[in-house]
Amino acid sequence: MRRGQVLSVHPLSRVNVSSAPTSDAGPAAVSAVMMPLSGAVLLIACLNIANMLLARASVRRKEIAIRLALGGGRARIVRQLLTESLMLAAIGAAAGLAVGSWTARFFIASVVPLLPTPLQLEWRPDLNVIVATTAFAVLSALAFGLAPALKISRPDLVDDLKDLGNVRPAGRRFGTRAWLVVGQIALSLMLMTAGGLFARGALKAGASDPGYRYEGLLLASIDSSLAGYDEAGGRMRLRDALDRLRRMPGIADVGASSQVPFGERHESRWVVRPGQRGDARVTPTYTVVTGGYFKALGLPIVRGRDFTAVEETSPSAALVAIIDEPLARRLFPNQDPLGEQLVTPPRPGVRPAADNEPMSIVGIVPGIRDWVTDRDPAPHLYVAAGSHYRGVMNIHVRTAGGSDGELLTAIRRQLRAVDDRLPVVELRTMQDFHDRGLVLWVIRAAGRTLIGLGMLALLLAAVGVYGLKSYVVSQRTHEIGIRLALGARPADIARLLFLDGARMTMIGLAIGFPLAVMLGRLLSAEFFDTDSFDPIVLTLAPLVLAAAAALATYLPARHGMRISPLDALRTE
Repeated sequence: MRRGQVLSVHPLSRVNVSSAPTSDAGPAAVSAVMMPLSGAVLLIACLNIANMLLARASVRRKEIAIRLALGGGRARIVRQLLTESLMLAAIGAAAGLAVGSWTARFFIASVVPLLPTPLQLEWRPDLNVIVATTAFAVLSALAFGLAPALKISRPDLVDDLKDLGNVRPAGRRFGTRAWLVVGQIALSLMLMTAGGLFARGALKAGASDPGYRYEGLLLASIDSSLAGYDEAGGRMRLRDALDRLRRMPGIADVGASSQVPFGERHESRWVVRPGQRGDARVTPTYTVVTGGYFKALGLPIVRGRDFTAVEETSPSAALVAIIDEPLARRLFPNQDPLGEQLVTPPRPGVRPAADNEPMSIVGIVPGIRDWVTDRDPAPHLYVAAGSHYRGVMNIHVRTAGGSDGELLTAIRRQLRAVDDRLPVVELRTMQDFHDRGLVLWVIRAAGRTLIGLGMLALLLAAVGVYGLKSYVVSQRTHEIGIRLALGARPADIARLLFLDGARMTMIGLAIGFPLAVMLGRLLSAEFFDTDSFDPIVLTLAPLVLAAAAALATYLPARHGMRISPLDALRTE
């Protein structure tokens, strides 16, 4: 730590992948999407339970009518039915906590190997989570169990005591229970679309172009400060390491930088042109680099030149900088930046105020992306390692062919030859560094979670369709027998039942599709390369849901067409 810098310490209750660990912006953005979608799954489950309770209410009409006729109070019956709903909610909450515990352990086990600092993370039951789960379970049971309880406790005593439920006309085919299933289908389509869009976005993020070639690029990170070296000792060992690696066979280019594109940490600085007001400042990514860094990454010098050997090694060299094209457009619109000067004004708590001398721009390079979530390259300011020291440096090695494994082993030997006390904190291919990045893990984990929610919603919707159609078949058994006795074919019965289910499915899809498109726009506005109108997802999600609903409708319909007319006519 240098004189004049301020160290700020904050407690962290979570692992944060943000460049500002005290910021809640990242977790808030993820929570803003995950919590409503999780609530949608809960709503689908509640609609399913409400449908089941309404079906049970129809079956128990005679039982409830007898109890009321014998003097049983309505309040007592409602209380009993709500108790049954609470029992279902308690079982569901317990199962949810068990699954949540397993899921948390799985995520912890998968993220720990990717953390930049070795940590031991343990999952422990959280009282707030348990209380919230219990509260949601109780509220859900009361909200969706009360209506069926009130309905069943207000029967038609004469008809229900005669138990005429199966011989009265069918009446409305598209009643409350059908609309509940329609709601499940609409919400399921929305969730499946969200999961598909997020999964497609995660795939794009994994294959995203950072603006440079990381194929054939190796990464070796060293930390001189961790070994106890001062600035002079650290500079000497970095220079020795670069010289040794540049002389290795099979190596094309070598350069070092203070941070890695697509890494977990990025330093930034305020930058203005001399004489400009403070509100005109830009905050680019600030990277200390050596000569050869841009060649190693495959970034051409668009205009100007690279840093010289003197600028790379000498603290007394002239202050120079290389900027990228996005920063040039921001600070020098319609102007030639070469030869112009930049100033990095003081930033309290980050850098000493004395470090405020102008830097001359000597080169311009293409822009690159810092994060996999960046839509466009961010502005970058590159300064020479000679005049700006960093104890931790990342050496980028562009190979000229050969086995990556053998070259990594040879690089480790060369770094050990520099100083066997020099910590090598990172040594792998850039492809592996990118694929195992913590930010990319978060994106993929969110994608898997949303896919899981979508599949759960699909299962619940299919169960809801199957349950309703099975109930309809059982209630219309007598009617089916009459139709068969009057000459209807079994295929006609199956078609009648199947068309009822198809109508529910189509209405649900028609309601859910606009919701899915709106959700896609929300995800596109908040997260990386998510396409708000992905034709593949918006085609496959309705087709899969329609196929599941068709299967759930076909099974009860097949049972209905196999009913014996004699048995059906004997049904009361």
